[in-house]
Amino acid sequence: MSARRPVSSAGLSLPELLTVLAIVAILAGIALPAYQGHLQRSRRSDALAALYPLQQAQLRYRGFHADYAPDLATLGLSADSPQGYYRLDTGRASDGHGFFVVARARDDGPQAADRDCREMMLTQRNQTTALAPAACWGR
Repeated sequence: MSARRPVSSAGLSLPELLTVLAIVAILAGIALPAYQGHLQRSRRSDALAALYPLQQAQLRYRGFHADYAPDLATLGLSADSPQGYYRLDTGRASDGHGFFVVARARDDGPQAADRDCREMMLTQRNQTTALAPAACWGR
């Protein structure tokens, strides 16, 4: 009589494989939105990199003219942020005592999903600067 050798399992059974896939799917479902949120927050620096120089350009323009520039064309600046995630705009304040600069997420770009900071605005009136929404400015 010959001795039988035990059958060894070299891989995963179907229930084990399904369990592993379910765990991976749950982890991906948690990690992916967090990662996308992190990317959106990091891309906001593109708006900041555009708005601060735009503010300085308005202040320089006012130093040589009687008022602030009414638009980007007058300043000779591009309407796109450095990395292209935002469209820029500027103008005079409605009361005539200041200006605004604004960065709006492009509708066709990855920042369009950034609900909290789709639009970031810097307003300057009578030597006072206001940032809106405040949470988007990283301060």
